[in-house]
Amino acid sequence: MWVATRIIDVTDAKRPWWQTAATPRQGFILGGLWLLLAILQAASAIGDPRPFAILLGAGCLILGLGYLVPAELIRRRSRSGSR
Repeated sequence: MWVATRIIDVTDAKRPWWQTAATPRQGFILGGLWLLLAILQAASAIGDPRPFAILLGAGCLILGLGYLVPAELIRRRSRSGSR
């Protein structure tokens, strides 16, 4: 009969789930590129607001914020000296 000896995984700690970039610089660059794409998409949708263009711009905005917010959190965490 097989018995599980390891119920809880006790491997080394990984980065937090919200950390989408490895460094703040990488997060700011990727977030800035996604926000630029969102702005360009919004500018192109001004004349002809198609639903697809609006959804694409909103998706790019969400991705941009999804990189910028964790980058700022990583930067603040590294400045405070805590892990």
